[in-house]
Amino acid sequence: MTQSIDLLSRLTECTELTHEGSSVLAAIHPTIPGLGTLSAPEGGWESLAVGERWLKERGCERVVGPMEGCSWFAYRANLGPFERKSFAMEPTAEADPWLLSGYRTLATYTSTLQHHEQALAQLARHQQRATEWGVRFRSIDLSRVEEELERCHALTHASFSSAVGYAPIPSGLFVAMYAPLLKSAPAELLLLAESEDKEILGYCLTFPEPLAPERKEVVVKSLAVHPASQGASVGSALVAEAHQRALSMGFVGGGIHALMRSDSNSQHITARGGAELIRNYALYEKGLSEL
Repeated sequence: MTQSIDLLSRLTECTELTHEGSSVLAAIHPTIPGLGTLSAPEGGWESLAVGERWLKERGCERVVGPMEGCSWFAYRANLGPFERKSFAMEPTAEADPWLLSGYRTLATYTSTLQHHEQALAQLARHQQRATEWGVRFRSIDLSRVEEELERCHALTHASFSSAVGYAPIPSGLFVAMYAPLLKSAPAELLLLAESEDKEILGYCLTFPEPLAPERKEVVVKSLAVHPASQGASVGSALVAEAHQRALSMGFVGGGIHALMRSDSNSQHITARGGAELIRNYALYEKGLSEL
């Protein structure tokens, strides 16, 4: 947890708590009053109760988990099915500690596999519509990745501000977190959507799946569209462009659309393209008034 604490301490009031060999990271973000978070416990879940008391003593009325401070860091429990091995950057936290400690489901998420040809057939009209609206697509310029990410920072906040557990982070931290990740991926799969006057309307970040290279799949990890541009099919067009490029690069196994909230725009886009369910996830909450 050391790395998480180092980063979270720049954004939140946080501490690692232990009890009977179990440990948990508790945090309170200043922009989300009354809400505390607890990470996935390690070494058993006895530390959850200790974390709950720590949060209540500091004025929190409810707690959300598993989550490390806010949605920029690790969160969600993995519910399966588990026939397929984990993919890169997938949550591995278990649900039992939360369900057995009186938590209820706050939000649900899925990861799905879309085959390229099916996605392209279903999303082609949205790609055409975006083009007619003057939307242009290009790769992120990795030679100036910090500048590109700084331009994406404000759009990211506008796109995700209503998500459960979201909290704003400074531009510098956003760049520091994402620049190394982007530099490890092919630029062709890191897409920006721009207007005719070069305003960024959205982005889609896709990565080759390294944990099962024999499958020749990619992971569509982050899709963000400015709310003002959602009527122009920007998100669907970005997804189609990602599938098209991945296929042309030899990733013939399809694209994993990762960690989509069940009621999100990303989920609706995936439904348009047809998809096979890989995994379910959940985020839990509990009131602290009765402690």
